[in-house]
Amino acid sequence: MREHLFRLCSRWRDHKTRLWKMVRMATGWKAGSCRQVQIAELVSIAESGQAVIDFLAATEVGNFPPK
Repeated sequence: MREHLFRLCSRWRDHKTRLWKMVRMATGWKAGSCRQVQIAELVSIAESGQAVIDFLAATEVGNFPPK
């Protein structure tokens, strides 16, 4: 589920682009490094925390009931 949401889901393509750009800026990683990181690791890294929070808020993933 996480892998799909953060990497594969076409529904959130623009949001994912922003997410990974923010992660690269916050962590100093190159694009190739982002492809290697595990999603569980991504959410535990303090520098990427705000990018993940912004992504989840923008997509409203996990909101029940969905709006």
